[in-house]
Order: sequence, then C-alpha cells, then structure tokens
Amino acid sequence: MHHDVSFDDQNTIRSNQFGDIYFSTENGIAETTHVFLGGNHLPQAWQNTDHFTIAETGFGTGLNILCAWKLFEETAVPHQRLDIVSTEKFPLKREDIARALKPFQSQFGKRIETLLQQYPLRIPGFHRLWLSDRVTLTLIFDDAASAFSQIDHPIDAWFLDGFAPVKNPDMWSPELFQQMARLSHEQTTFATFTAAGDVKRGLENVGFKVEKVNGFGRKRDMLIGSCTKNKKPKYTTAKNVAIIGAGLAGAATAYCLKRRGIDVTVFEKNDCVGNGASSNQMALINPKLFADPHSPQTQMSSTGYSFILNQLACFSDI
Repeated sequence: MHHDVSFDDQNTIRSNQFGDIYFSTENGIAETTHVFLGGNHLPQAWQNTDHFTIAETGFGTGLNILCAWKLFEETAVPHQRLDIVSTEKFPLKREDIARALKPFQSQFGKRIETLLQQYPLRIPGFHRLWLSDRVTLTLIFDDAASAFSQIDHPIDAWFLDGFAPVKNPDMWSPELFQQMARLSHEQTTFATFTAAGDVKRGLENVGFKVEKVNGFGRKRDMLIGSCTKNKKPKYTTAKNVAIIGAGLAGAATAYCLKRRGIDVTVFEKNDCVGNGASSNQMALINPKLFADPHSPQTQMSSTGYSFILNQLACFSDI
C-alpha cells in the first residue's frame, strides 16, 4: 500500500493523488480543536462515562488522534478509558508522518514518538495500538465503509475527516453514512470540516440531525450534528478472570486483560512462569501467509505479525 505525497517549503504535506492538504496550513492543532473536539463537545461528552469511543474517517498523519488523546489524558479521571477507531485507505509511510508532525513536537511530547513506534506495517486490515494504559487506537487500513461494516461496537463521536468531498467523493458515500447510523445511538455526535450539500443530505437521510456552524479559518461553514435514534446499548464487562497456566499464552492473556482494567488471577503448578513448552530458549515468529492476500487467514496472520513486532519494540528497554 502506497500513497504519493509531497512537502512544500513550509513543510505542508499534500496528497499528490487527491491534490489536497492533510490539515490546515494556518494551524493544524487549532483546526482539530475547533472542528472535531469542539464540534463533538469534547471533553464534556466523555464526562461521567467509563468508556468513550471515537471513530474517525481518514487517519492521515494522526494529528486528530494526538489531539484527542492529549485532551483525554488532561481531562478524564483515572478510571475512564478512551477507544479510538480510525480508518485509512491510503496509509502514509512512517517517515512522512514523522516529518509532517515534527512542528508539533513541543505540544505532544513523547506521544508522537509512541505513535510512530507502534505505527504498523502497511498491511490491509485491523491494527491495535496501545497508546497508553487508558487509550487504545484500532487503526484499520481499508475503505471507511468496508471497515466500519466489520464493527459492532457503538460509537460515541465521529470525526468525519479525509480529503474534501469534491476531491475524494468515494469516501463520502451513502454506504458510509449507513454504517454510521448503524453504529450510532441517541447520544452520538459527529463533526466535519465540510459543509457540502451531498454530505448534509446523506447524513440527514440516515437519521442524523445536522447543523451548519462556523468553520475554521478560511472555511466559512462546517457541519455538526447528532443521532436521532437507537438506544445506547448497555454492556457488562467481566471484573475478574482466572487463567490456568502461566506459559506464553497464559501470560500474554493476563497482560492484555490487565491492560483493559480487569483483575486477573493466574494459576500455575510450577514455581515460575514460562515452564513446559514455553521454556524454550529461542523462538521463531513465523507468520503463515496464503496465496490470497485478502483471505481472513492471511490478514489475521500478517496483522498479528505486525502487532508482535511493535510490542517487542516497546519492550526493547526491559
């Protein structure tokens, strides 16, 4: 997967394929704050919630994600968690993202380094990034409508980003709006930089209340709104989990559950972890690839391989 981009003398990143910029040349952070954070009433919207889920169309450089992540850590209480789902059909190279985000280093600090360290191989499919113990990012390299059709988790706020509808009409499709309606509930909001009539009508047709408000900078208008149907489903999450066996599988499962805030008890008959087959001194990471690159088996194996590489990189200092 490859997307051709260029940088001008002011370090503005531009898509050569779509002839559009990734964020405002005036002030990218201010644009995200006004359009997506303000448009979705953040941080007020995640107050008094244990979990909050943001969905984004068009990951791009990750600037919106960094802004939401920073705001959450500055305003949320310790028990709250933020899950972000972002789609990108044309993922950038890691070095292009690093260059585009370099001017914002002082605002985000080590968050940019963390994002770049975990940025996955550009393999189609789902990629999970643990940005912190309370913030996760599911980055999906796929068409937005197709990606969200594979998700069942309710969304609390939508960041409708991506290139302008006139330059990338395929993303702003009725299929995407239908998936948004399916995943939204009566408290779900959305915000987008565009005020295009087709977008406004498309969202209204699937049950969103749409409002035109002041845009950012030179953009006179933008759209915000909320869902008008669907009760918010209630989920119960396990509080305590018992795991039998402290080998690689048991230890990894315990680690992942603990990161999700679940209390874990591990039962192991031996005196230490990693006995039995897991006591081998050397192991081989061996993804199983099939002839069809789009098969579920290939995607699961390849994205899993990308994930373990990133996890090992995160633990390199241990």
